[in-house]
Amino acid sequence: LAALKVLDALALPPTSQITNAAGKFLIVAPNTAQARAQLATVRQEINAWFLQQSFGLAGLGLAAKAASCNDFLDKKPEHRFQALMDGLFADLEKAKLHRFDLAGTAPAVFDVAYPHGVCAYNERLPADRQDGQGHWSAALSRDQIAIGKGLSRQDRLLVLRSADAVASGPSVQRLDVPIFGYTVAFTAHEDSSGKFGPLVQQGSLARCWDFSLPDSLTGTLWSGYARRYINAYVPRFREVDIQTQAKYKGIEDDVSGEDVQFEAGKTLNHIACEDRLPKRDDKADDIANAANWQGQVALMTLKGDVDNLGTIFQKGLQAPTFAKMAALSRQMNAFFAVWLPAVCTQEFPNTYTVFAGGDDFFLIGPWHSTPHLAARMAAEFKTYVAHNPAITFSAGMVMTKPGLPMHTLATQAEEALDAAKASQHADEKQRKNAVVVFGERVLWKDWPQVQAAQDQLDRVRTDFGLSTSYVYGLFHLIDLASNTADPEHAMWRSRFAYRTKRYVVDKIKVPERRAQAQKEISVALGHLGIDPQNGLG
Repeated sequence: LAALKVLDALALPPTSQITNAAGKFLIVAPNTAQARAQLATVRQEINAWFLQQSFGLAGLGLAAKAASCNDFLDKKPEHRFQALMDGLFADLEKAKLHRFDLAGTAPAVFDVAYPHGVCAYNERLPADRQDGQGHWSAALSRDQIAIGKGLSRQDRLLVLRSADAVASGPSVQRLDVPIFGYTVAFTAHEDSSGKFGPLVQQGSLARCWDFSLPDSLTGTLWSGYARRYINAYVPRFREVDIQTQAKYKGIEDDVSGEDVQFEAGKTLNHIACEDRLPKRDDKADDIANAANWQGQVALMTLKGDVDNLGTIFQKGLQAPTFAKMAALSRQMNAFFAVWLPAVCTQEFPNTYTVFAGGDDFFLIGPWHSTPHLAARMAAEFKTYVAHNPAITFSAGMVMTKPGLPMHTLATQAEEALDAAKASQHADEKQRKNAVVVFGERVLWKDWPQVQAAQDQLDRVRTDFGLSTSYVYGLFHLIDLASNTADPEHAMWRSRFAYRTKRYVVDKIKVPERRAQAQKEISVALGHLGIDPQNGLG
Protein backbone atom coordinates (compact mmCIF):
# COMPACT_ATOMS: atom_id res chain seq x y z
CA LEU A 1 0.00 0.00 0.00
CA ALA A 2 2.95 2.33 0.54
CA ALA A 3 4.11 1.55 -2.99
CA LEU A 4 0.61 2.21 -4.29
CA LYS A 5 0.60 5.52 -2.41
CA VAL A 6 3.77 6.57 -4.23
CA LEU A 7 2.45 5.44 -7.61
CA ASP A 8 -0.80 7.37 -7.15
CA ALA A 9 0.94 10.51 -5.91
CA LEU A 10 3.30 10.54 -8.91
CA ALA A 11 0.53 9.49 -11.35
CA LEU A 12 2.52 6.43 -12.41
CA PRO A 13 1.19 3.15 -13.88
CA PRO A 14 1.74 -0.20 -12.10
CA THR A 15 4.54 -1.02 -14.55
CA SER A 16 6.70 1.66 -12.90
CA GLN A 17 6.97 -0.64 -9.87
CA ILE A 18 9.89 -2.95 -10.59
CA THR A 19 9.93 -5.09 -7.45
CA ASN A 20 7.96 -5.36 -4.22
CA ALA A 21 9.17 -8.13 -1.90
CA ALA A 22 10.87 -8.76 1.45
CA GLY A 23 9.66 -5.44 2.87
CA LYS A 24 11.11 -3.30 0.06
CA PHE A 25 9.76 -1.88 -3.17
CA LEU A 26 11.54 -0.26 -6.11
CA ILE A 27 9.87 2.30 -8.35
CA VAL A 28 11.25 4.16 -11.40
CA ALA A 29 9.82 7.69 -11.70
CA PRO A 30 10.60 10.85 -13.68
CA ASN A 31 13.11 13.11 -11.95
CA THR A 32 11.09 16.32 -11.95
CA ALA A 33 10.55 19.04 -9.39
CA GLN A 34 6.89 18.07 -9.12
CA ALA A 35 7.73 14.38 -8.54
CA ARG A 36 10.24 15.27 -5.85
CA ALA A 37 7.71 17.51 -4.12
CA GLN A 38 5.01 14.84 -4.26
CA LEU A 39 7.41 12.24 -2.84
CA ALA A 40 8.23 14.54 0.07
CA THR A 41 4.51 14.91 0.77
CA VAL A 42 4.00 11.14 0.67
CA ARG A 43 6.91 10.69 3.06
CA GLN A 44 5.27 13.07 5.55
CA GLU A 45 1.88 11.36 5.23
CA ILE A 46 3.35 7.88 5.79
CA ASN A 47 5.35 9.12 8.80
CA ALA A 48 2.23 10.73 10.26
CA TRP A 49 0.23 7.52 9.80
CA PHE A 50 2.78 5.40 11.66
CA LEU A 51 3.11 7.96 14.45
CA GLN A 52 -0.65 8.16 14.88
CA GLN A 53 -1.41 4.44 14.64
CA SER A 54 1.68 2.83 16.22
CA PHE A 55 3.31 5.70 18.15
CA GLY A 56 6.46 5.12 16.11
CA LEU A 57 6.80 1.42 16.97
CA ALA A 58 6.77 0.71 13.25
CA GLY A 59 7.69 2.85 10.29
CA LEU A 60 8.76 2.91 6.67
CA GLY A 61 11.68 4.71 5.07
CA LEU A 62 11.55 6.25 1.60
CA ALA A 63 14.72 7.00 -0.33
CA ALA A 64 15.07 8.46 -3.82
CA LYS A 65 18.15 8.77 -5.99
CA ALA A 66 18.60 10.61 -9.27
CA ALA A 67 19.82 8.52 -12.23
CA SER A 68 20.53 8.89 -15.92
CA CYS A 69 19.78 6.45 -18.70
CA ASN A 70 23.38 5.27 -18.74
CA ASP A 71 23.15 4.37 -15.04
CA PHE A 72 20.88 1.47 -16.00
CA LEU A 73 23.69 -0.14 -17.98
CA ASP A 74 26.14 -2.43 -16.24
CA LYS A 75 28.99 -2.71 -18.67
CA LYS A 76 32.57 -2.98 -17.59
CA PRO A 77 34.51 -1.25 -16.27
CA GLU A 78 32.06 1.22 -14.71
CA HIS A 79 29.32 -1.18 -13.51
CA ARG A 80 27.10 1.87 -13.18
CA PHE A 81 23.91 -0.03 -12.47
CA GLN A 82 25.50 -1.88 -9.57
CA ALA A 83 26.84 1.41 -8.23
CA LEU A 84 23.37 2.96 -8.56
CA MET A 85 21.75 0.17 -6.57
CA ASP A 86 24.46 0.22 -3.90
CA GLY A 87 24.02 3.96 -3.50
CA LEU A 88 20.23 3.65 -3.32
CA PHE A 89 20.35 1.03 -0.58
CA ALA A 90 22.87 3.15 1.34
CA ASP A 91 20.47 6.10 1.15
CA LEU A 92 17.65 3.84 2.33
CA GLU A 93 19.60 2.90 5.46
CA LYS A 94 20.03 6.61 6.22
CA ALA A 95 16.34 7.25 5.61
CA LYS A 96 15.41 4.59 8.17
CA LEU A 97 17.28 6.51 10.86
CA HIS A 98 15.26 9.73 10.43
CA ARG A 99 12.02 8.52 8.87
CA PHE A 100 9.81 10.26 11.45
CA ASP A 101 11.49 13.67 11.12
CA LEU A 102 11.78 13.77 14.91
CA ALA A 103 14.11 16.78 14.76
CA GLY A 104 11.64 18.65 12.55
CA THR A 105 7.86 18.65 12.38
CA ALA A 106 7.10 15.41 14.27
CA PRO A 107 5.53 15.84 17.72
CA ALA A 108 7.93 15.41 20.62
CA VAL A 109 5.20 14.10 22.93
CA PHE A 110 2.11 12.16 21.93
CA ASP A 111 -1.21 13.56 23.12
CA VAL A 112 -3.08 10.33 23.80
CA ALA A 113 -6.07 9.66 26.03
CA TYR A 114 -7.02 6.29 27.52
CA PRO A 115 -10.68 6.75 28.56
CA HIS A 116 -11.31 2.98 28.25
CA GLY A 117 -7.87 1.83 29.39
CA VAL A 118 -5.31 0.06 27.27
CA CYS A 119 -5.98 -2.39 24.46
CA ALA A 120 -6.24 -6.00 25.64
CA TYR A 121 -3.98 -7.14 22.79
CA ASN A 122 -1.46 -4.29 22.69
CA GLU A 123 -1.03 -2.41 25.95
CA ARG A 124 0.59 0.56 24.23
CA LEU A 125 -2.57 1.41 22.28
CA PRO A 126 -5.70 3.05 23.76
CA ALA A 127 -8.87 0.97 23.66
CA ASP A 128 -11.87 2.51 21.91
CA ARG A 129 -14.55 -0.20 22.16
CA GLN A 130 -15.20 -3.83 23.04
CA ASP A 131 -14.68 -6.55 20.46
CA GLY A 132 -16.75 -9.69 19.91
CA GLN A 133 -14.95 -11.40 22.81
CA GLY A 134 -15.89 -8.66 25.26
CA HIS A 135 -12.34 -7.26 25.42
CA TRP A 136 -11.64 -3.54 25.23
CA SER A 137 -9.43 -3.18 22.19
CA ALA A 138 -7.90 -0.75 19.72
CA ALA A 139 -9.02 -0.61 16.09
CA LEU A 140 -5.54 -1.48 14.84
CA SER A 141 -5.45 -4.62 16.99
CA ARG A 142 -8.87 -5.70 15.77
CA ASP A 143 -7.72 -5.15 12.19
CA GLN A 144 -4.63 -7.30 12.70
CA ILE A 145 -6.84 -10.11 14.02
CA ALA A 146 -9.18 -9.58 11.08
CA ILE A 147 -6.25 -9.83 8.63
CA GLY A 148 -5.26 -13.19 10.10
CA LYS A 149 -8.82 -14.46 9.76
CA GLY A 150 -9.21 -12.99 6.28
CA LEU A 151 -6.06 -14.59 4.94
CA SER A 152 -7.06 -18.02 6.19
CA ARG A 153 -10.79 -17.91 5.39
CA GLN A 154 -11.22 -15.67 2.34
CA ASP A 155 -9.88 -15.69 -1.22
CA ARG A 156 -9.46 -12.12 -2.39
CA LEU A 157 -8.32 -8.75 -1.09
CA LEU A 158 -9.72 -5.40 -2.24
CA VAL A 159 -7.87 -2.09 -1.96
CA LEU A 160 -10.45 0.69 -2.13
CA ARG A 161 -10.10 4.42 -2.53
CA SER A 162 -13.32 5.02 -0.57
CA ALA A 163 -14.44 3.47 2.71
CA ASP A 164 -18.04 3.56 1.50
CA ALA A 165 -17.33 1.58 -1.69
CA VAL A 166 -18.32 -1.72 -0.04
CA ALA A 167 -20.19 -2.58 3.11
CA SER A 168 -19.15 -5.25 5.59
CA GLY A 169 -21.28 -8.36 5.47
CA PRO A 170 -21.18 -12.17 5.41
CA SER A 171 -18.97 -12.23 2.31
CA VAL A 172 -17.03 -8.97 2.83
CA GLN A 173 -14.79 -8.22 5.80
CA ARG A 174 -13.65 -4.58 5.84
CA LEU A 175 -10.86 -3.27 8.08
CA ASP A 176 -11.61 -0.36 10.41
CA VAL A 177 -8.43 1.68 9.98
CA PRO A 178 -7.63 3.15 6.54
CA ILE A 179 -4.00 2.52 5.60
CA PHE A 180 -2.33 5.55 3.98
CA GLY A 181 -5.80 6.62 2.84
CA TYR A 182 -6.85 3.24 1.40
CA THR A 183 -9.55 0.95 2.78
CA VAL A 184 -8.82 -2.79 2.75
CA ALA A 185 -11.48 -5.49 2.55
CA PHE A 186 -11.39 -9.29 2.29
CA THR A 187 -13.93 -11.14 0.18
CA ALA A 188 -14.87 -14.73 -0.54
CA HIS A 189 -14.80 -16.42 -3.94
CA GLU A 190 -16.67 -14.92 -6.83
CA ASP A 191 -19.79 -17.05 -6.38
CA SER A 192 -20.31 -15.62 -2.89
CA SER A 193 -19.12 -12.03 -3.26
CA GLY A 194 -19.91 -11.31 -6.91
CA LYS A 195 -17.75 -9.51 -9.42
CA PHE A 196 -16.21 -6.09 -8.93
CA GLY A 197 -16.77 -4.45 -12.30
CA PRO A 198 -18.97 -1.63 -10.91
CA LEU A 199 -16.25 -0.67 -8.40
CA VAL A 200 -13.73 -0.42 -11.25
CA GLN A 201 -16.09 1.73 -13.32
CA GLN A 202 -16.64 4.04 -10.36
CA GLY A 203 -12.88 4.38 -9.86
CA SER A 204 -13.23 3.08 -6.29
CA LEU A 205 -11.22 -0.14 -6.72
CA ALA A 206 -7.47 0.48 -6.73
CA ARG A 207 -6.35 -3.15 -6.57
CA CYS A 208 -7.91 -6.62 -6.40
CA TRP A 209 -5.70 -9.59 -5.53
CA ASP A 210 -6.50 -13.28 -5.56
CA PHE A 211 -4.50 -14.96 -2.77
CA SER A 212 -6.34 -18.31 -2.63
CA LEU A 213 -4.19 -21.38 -2.18
CA PRO A 214 -3.63 -23.73 -5.14
CA ASP A 215 -5.96 -26.72 -5.28
CA SER A 216 -3.11 -29.02 -6.35
CA LEU A 217 0.55 -29.03 -7.32
CA THR A 218 -0.34 -29.21 -11.00
CA GLY A 219 -3.49 -27.07 -11.21
CA THR A 220 -3.80 -23.68 -12.88
CA LEU A 221 -3.28 -20.73 -10.54
CA TRP A 222 -4.99 -18.10 -12.69
CA SER A 223 -8.69 -17.58 -11.99
CA GLY A 224 -9.29 -14.20 -13.62
CA TYR A 225 -7.76 -11.98 -10.94
CA ALA A 226 -4.24 -10.71 -10.29
CA ARG A 227 -2.36 -13.14 -8.04
CA ARG A 228 -0.50 -12.17 -4.87
CA TYR A 229 1.17 -14.94 -2.91
CA ILE A 230 0.56 -13.56 0.58
CA ASN A 231 -1.38 -16.53 1.93
CA ALA A 232 -0.13 -19.40 4.05
CA TYR A 233 -1.47 -22.86 4.80
CA VAL A 234 -3.48 -23.30 8.00
CA PRO A 235 -4.46 -26.84 9.11
CA ARG A 236 -8.18 -27.48 9.46
CA PHE A 237 -10.17 -30.37 10.84
CA ARG A 238 -11.19 -32.84 8.13
CA GLU A 239 -13.65 -35.72 8.20
CA VAL A 240 -10.88 -38.15 9.14
CA ASP A 241 -9.94 -35.97 12.12
CA ILE A 242 -13.54 -35.99 13.35
CA GLN A 243 -13.61 -39.79 13.11
CA THR A 244 -10.27 -40.19 14.93
CA GLN A 245 -10.62 -37.42 17.50
CA ALA A 246 -9.81 -39.89 20.29
CA LYS A 247 -6.16 -39.12 19.47
CA TYR A 248 -6.72 -35.66 21.00
CA LYS A 249 -7.46 -37.07 24.44
CA GLY A 250 -5.19 -35.69 27.13
CA ILE A 251 -5.17 -32.05 26.03
CA GLU A 252 -8.57 -31.15 27.50
CA ASP A 253 -6.96 -28.84 30.08
CA ASP A 254 -5.69 -26.59 27.28
CA VAL A 255 -8.41 -26.79 24.61
CA SER A 256 -12.09 -27.62 24.52
CA GLY A 257 -13.46 -30.74 22.89
CA GLU A 258 -15.96 -28.47 21.14
CA ASP A 259 -13.09 -27.02 19.09
CA VAL A 260 -13.03 -30.15 16.94
CA GLN A 261 -15.44 -28.99 14.25
CA PHE A 262 -15.28 -29.67 10.52
CA GLU A 263 -13.27 -26.96 8.68
CA ALA A 264 -12.36 -25.22 11.96
CA GLY A 265 -8.71 -24.31 12.37
CA LYS A 266 -6.54 -26.63 14.45
CA THR A 267 -4.75 -25.26 17.47
CA LEU A 268 -1.10 -26.11 18.10
CA ASN A 269 -2.27 -28.51 20.82
CA HIS A 270 -4.23 -30.47 18.22
CA ILE A 271 -1.36 -30.39 15.73
CA ALA A 272 0.93 -31.87 18.41
CA CYS A 273 -1.32 -34.96 18.51
CA GLU A 274 -1.41 -35.59 14.76
CA ASP A 275 1.52 -38.04 14.63
CA ARG A 276 -0.05 -40.36 17.19
CA LEU A 277 -0.95 -43.76 15.74
CA PRO A 278 -3.32 -46.58 16.68
CA LYS A 279 -1.64 -49.38 18.56
CA ARG A 280 -0.49 -52.30 16.46
CA ASP A 281 -2.02 -54.74 18.91
CA ASP A 282 -4.73 -56.86 17.31
CA LYS A 283 -6.96 -56.08 20.27
CA ALA A 284 -6.67 -52.32 19.68
CA ASP A 285 -9.07 -52.03 16.78
CA ASP A 286 -11.34 -49.39 18.29
CA ILE A 287 -10.00 -46.01 17.10
CA ALA A 288 -12.66 -44.22 19.16
CA ASN A 289 -10.96 -45.45 22.32
CA ALA A 290 -8.30 -43.01 23.52
CA ALA A 291 -6.37 -45.87 25.15
CA ASN A 292 -5.73 -47.36 21.72
CA TRP A 293 -3.68 -44.37 20.53
CA GLN A 294 0.03 -44.07 21.22
CA GLY A 295 2.89 -41.72 20.41
CA GLN A 296 4.36 -38.46 21.59
CA VAL A 297 2.24 -35.32 21.85
CA ALA A 298 4.80 -32.82 20.60
CA LEU A 299 5.50 -30.11 18.04
CA MET A 300 8.40 -29.64 15.69
CA THR A 301 9.31 -26.05 14.84
CA LEU A 302 11.10 -25.68 11.50
CA LYS A 303 12.92 -22.52 10.48
CA GLY A 304 15.20 -22.09 7.49
CA ASP A 305 16.47 -19.79 4.78
CA VAL A 306 18.52 -19.77 1.60
CA ASP A 307 22.29 -19.78 2.16
CA ASN A 308 24.36 -16.82 0.97
CA LEU A 309 21.43 -14.99 -0.62
CA GLY A 310 23.35 -11.71 -0.84
CA THR A 311 26.18 -13.43 -2.66
CA ILE A 312 23.71 -15.03 -5.06
CA PHE A 313 22.36 -11.61 -6.05
CA GLN A 314 25.81 -10.01 -6.21
CA LYS A 315 27.80 -12.72 -7.98
CA GLY A 316 25.02 -14.73 -9.55
CA LEU A 317 24.10 -11.75 -11.70
CA GLN A 318 27.35 -10.76 -13.36
CA ALA A 319 25.56 -8.03 -15.32
CA PRO A 320 22.51 -7.19 -13.16
CA THR A 321 19.50 -5.41 -14.61
CA PHE A 322 16.03 -4.64 -13.32
CA ALA A 323 14.66 -7.59 -15.27
CA LYS A 324 17.24 -10.05 -13.92
CA MET A 325 16.88 -8.84 -10.34
CA ALA A 326 13.09 -9.04 -10.48
CA ALA A 327 13.13 -12.47 -12.11
CA LEU A 328 15.58 -13.90 -9.55
CA SER A 329 13.62 -12.40 -6.65
CA ARG A 330 10.29 -13.72 -7.91
CA GLN A 331 11.63 -17.17 -8.72
CA MET A 332 13.21 -17.47 -5.28
CA ASN A 333 9.98 -16.33 -3.63
CA ALA A 334 7.81 -18.70 -5.70
CA PHE A 335 9.32 -21.85 -4.19
CA PHE A 336 8.41 -20.86 -0.63
CA ALA A 337 5.28 -18.81 -1.31
CA VAL A 338 3.67 -20.96 -4.02
CA TRP A 339 5.04 -24.51 -3.97
CA LEU A 340 5.34 -24.89 -0.18
CA PRO A 341 1.71 -24.03 0.74
CA ALA A 342 0.52 -26.26 -2.12
CA VAL A 343 2.56 -29.27 -0.95
CA CYS A 344 1.36 -28.70 2.63
CA THR A 345 -2.23 -28.73 1.39
CA GLN A 346 -1.75 -32.00 -0.47
CA GLU A 347 0.79 -34.00 1.53
CA PHE A 348 1.42 -32.37 4.94
CA PRO A 349 -2.02 -31.08 5.97
CA ASN A 350 -1.07 -30.67 9.64
CA THR A 351 1.71 -28.14 9.07
CA TYR A 352 1.03 -24.57 10.19
CA THR A 353 2.80 -21.95 8.08
CA VAL A 354 3.80 -19.03 10.28
CA PHE A 355 5.43 -17.46 7.24
CA ALA A 356 6.95 -18.63 3.98
CA GLY A 357 8.18 -16.39 1.20
CA GLY A 358 11.15 -14.47 -0.06
CA ASP A 359 14.07 -16.69 0.92
CA ASP A 360 12.95 -18.05 4.30
CA PHE A 361 10.24 -20.02 6.06
CA PHE A 362 8.94 -20.75 9.56
CA LEU A 363 6.69 -23.79 10.00
CA ILE A 364 5.18 -25.63 12.97
CA GLY A 365 3.98 -29.19 12.62
CA PRO A 366 3.80 -32.58 14.33
CA TRP A 367 7.14 -33.76 15.62
CA HIS A 368 7.55 -36.84 13.41
CA SER A 369 6.26 -35.76 10.01
CA THR A 370 7.85 -32.29 9.91
CA PRO A 371 11.39 -33.64 9.29
CA HIS A 372 9.97 -35.51 6.29
CA LEU A 373 8.62 -32.20 4.97
CA ALA A 374 12.01 -30.54 5.48
CA ALA A 375 13.75 -33.34 3.58
CA ARG A 376 11.17 -33.10 0.80
CA MET A 377 11.80 -29.36 0.57
CA ALA A 378 15.57 -29.84 0.35
CA ALA A 379 15.23 -32.39 -2.44
CA GLU A 380 12.72 -30.33 -4.42
CA PHE A 381 14.71 -27.12 -3.95
CA LYS A 382 17.78 -28.83 -5.35
CA THR A 383 15.78 -29.72 -8.45
CA TYR A 384 14.19 -26.26 -8.58
CA VAL A 385 17.60 -24.55 -8.85
CA ALA A 386 18.76 -27.05 -11.52
CA HIS A 387 21.19 -28.77 -9.09
CA ASN A 388 23.27 -25.60 -8.80
CA PRO A 389 25.67 -26.41 -5.92
CA ALA A 390 25.97 -22.71 -5.02
CA ILE A 391 22.25 -22.31 -4.19
CA THR A 392 21.19 -24.23 -1.07
CA PHE A 393 19.23 -23.70 2.11
CA SER A 394 19.76 -24.64 5.73
CA ALA A 395 17.17 -25.44 8.37
CA GLY A 396 16.87 -25.85 12.11
CA MET A 397 14.27 -27.98 13.89
CA VAL A 398 13.35 -28.08 17.57
CA MET A 399 10.96 -30.54 19.22
CA THR A 400 8.86 -29.11 22.05
CA LYS A 401 5.66 -29.69 23.94
CA PRO A 402 2.70 -27.47 22.95
CA GLY A 403 2.08 -24.45 25.11
CA LEU A 404 5.38 -22.62 24.76
CA PRO A 405 5.10 -18.97 23.64
CA MET A 406 5.58 -18.39 19.93
CA HIS A 407 8.63 -16.19 20.47
CA THR A 408 10.26 -19.02 22.43
CA LEU A 409 9.67 -21.44 19.56
CA ALA A 410 11.08 -18.89 17.13
CA THR A 411 14.18 -18.24 19.24
CA GLN A 412 14.96 -21.94 19.69
CA ALA A 413 14.46 -22.67 15.99
CA GLU A 414 16.66 -19.69 15.07
CA GLU A 415 19.43 -21.04 17.30
CA ALA A 416 19.13 -24.43 15.59
CA LEU A 417 19.29 -22.69 12.20
CA ASP A 418 22.47 -20.87 13.21
CA ALA A 419 23.98 -24.19 14.26
CA ALA A 420 23.00 -25.71 10.91
CA LYS A 421 24.86 -23.00 9.01
CA ALA A 422 28.02 -23.64 11.08
CA SER A 423 29.65 -20.50 9.69
CA GLN A 424 32.78 -21.02 11.81
CA HIS A 425 33.45 -24.53 10.50
CA ALA A 426 37.05 -24.91 9.35
CA ASP A 427 36.06 -26.84 6.22
CA GLU A 428 34.15 -24.55 3.88
CA LYS A 429 32.44 -27.54 2.25
CA GLN A 430 30.95 -28.50 5.60
CA ARG A 431 29.33 -25.10 6.15
CA LYS A 432 25.63 -24.51 5.54
CA ASN A 433 23.48 -26.73 3.28
CA ALA A 434 22.60 -28.70 6.41
CA VAL A 435 19.87 -29.33 8.96
CA VAL A 436 19.89 -29.54 12.76
CA VAL A 437 17.30 -31.84 14.33
CA PHE A 438 17.27 -33.33 17.84
CA GLY A 439 20.47 -31.36 18.43
CA GLU A 440 22.37 -33.21 15.70
CA ARG A 441 23.73 -31.54 12.56
CA VAL A 442 23.38 -33.44 9.30
CA LEU A 443 24.37 -32.30 5.82
CA TRP A 444 21.50 -32.60 3.38
CA LYS A 445 23.56 -34.93 1.19
CA ASP A 446 23.74 -37.36 4.14
CA TRP A 447 20.04 -37.18 4.99
CA PRO A 448 19.07 -40.18 2.80
CA GLN A 449 21.25 -42.37 5.02
CA VAL A 450 19.44 -41.11 8.12
CA GLN A 451 16.09 -41.73 6.46
CA ALA A 452 17.14 -45.22 5.36
CA ALA A 453 18.15 -46.11 8.92
CA GLN A 454 14.77 -44.91 10.24
CA ASP A 455 12.89 -46.85 7.58
CA GLN A 456 14.85 -49.99 8.35
CA LEU A 457 14.21 -49.64 12.10
CA ASP A 458 10.47 -49.11 11.51
CA ARG A 459 10.29 -52.16 9.26
CA VAL A 460 12.25 -54.44 11.61
CA ARG A 461 10.28 -53.22 14.60
CA THR A 462 7.03 -54.09 12.84
CA ASP A 463 8.20 -57.41 11.43
CA PHE A 464 9.73 -58.76 14.62
CA GLY A 465 7.81 -56.93 17.33
CA LEU A 466 10.76 -55.10 18.86
CA SER A 467 9.95 -53.98 22.38
CA THR A 468 10.05 -50.34 23.39
CA SER A 469 12.80 -51.03 25.92
CA TYR A 470 14.94 -52.65 23.23
CA VAL A 471 14.52 -49.69 20.86
CA TYR A 472 15.26 -47.13 23.57
CA GLY A 473 18.30 -49.18 24.56
CA LEU A 474 19.74 -48.48 21.13
CA PHE A 475 20.17 -44.82 22.11
CA HIS A 476 22.67 -45.79 24.81
CA LEU A 477 24.58 -47.94 22.33
CA ILE A 478 24.62 -45.07 19.79
CA ASP A 479 26.15 -42.76 22.39
CA LEU A 480 28.66 -45.45 23.30
CA ALA A 481 29.60 -46.09 19.68
CA SER A 482 30.11 -42.39 18.91
CA ASN A 483 32.21 -41.60 21.99
CA THR A 484 35.65 -42.97 21.20
CA ALA A 485 37.07 -41.42 24.38
CA ASP A 486 34.92 -43.70 26.55
CA PRO A 487 36.92 -46.77 27.73
CA GLU A 488 33.80 -48.89 27.12
CA HIS A 489 33.53 -47.68 23.52
CA ALA A 490 34.75 -50.96 22.00
CA MET A 491 32.10 -52.96 23.86
CA TRP A 492 29.11 -51.51 22.00
CA ARG A 493 29.21 -54.23 19.30
CA SER A 494 29.13 -57.13 21.75
CA ARG A 495 26.39 -55.50 23.82
CA PHE A 496 24.34 -54.85 20.71
CA ALA A 497 24.72 -58.45 19.55
CA TYR A 498 23.88 -59.81 23.01
CA ARG A 499 20.75 -57.65 23.42
CA THR A 500 19.58 -58.50 19.91
CA LYS A 501 19.93 -62.25 20.44
CA ARG A 502 18.29 -62.22 23.87
CA TYR A 503 15.46 -59.73 23.34
CA VAL A 504 14.69 -60.37 19.68
CA VAL A 505 15.90 -63.66 18.21
CA ASP A 506 15.36 -65.86 21.27
CA LYS A 507 11.78 -64.60 21.68
CA ILE A 508 10.76 -65.76 18.20
CA LYS A 509 9.27 -69.24 18.54
CA VAL A 510 8.38 -69.96 14.90
CA PRO A 511 11.46 -71.54 13.27
CA GLU A 512 10.90 -69.92 9.87
CA ARG A 513 10.55 -66.42 11.34
CA ARG A 514 13.48 -67.07 13.63
CA ALA A 515 15.64 -67.95 10.65
CA GLN A 516 14.41 -64.86 8.79
CA ALA A 517 15.20 -62.64 11.78
CA GLN A 518 18.72 -64.10 12.09
CA LYS A 519 19.31 -63.47 8.40
CA GLU A 520 18.10 -59.84 8.39
CA ILE A 521 19.80 -58.95 11.65
CA SER A 522 23.03 -60.55 10.39
CA VAL A 523 22.93 -58.26 7.37
CA ALA A 524 22.38 -55.26 9.63
CA LEU A 525 25.20 -56.32 11.91
CA GLY A 526 27.46 -56.65 8.90
CA HIS A 527 26.75 -53.03 7.98
CA LEU A 528 27.77 -52.08 11.52
CA GLY A 529 31.07 -53.92 11.27
CA ILE A 530 30.02 -56.83 13.51
CA ASP A 531 30.88 -60.41 12.63
CA PRO A 532 27.41 -62.02 12.45
CA GLN A 533 28.70 -65.45 13.49
CA ASN A 534 30.53 -64.14 16.52
CA GLY A 535 27.74 -61.70 17.28
CA LEU A 536 24.73 -64.03 17.26
CA GLY A 537 26.29 -67.42 17.80
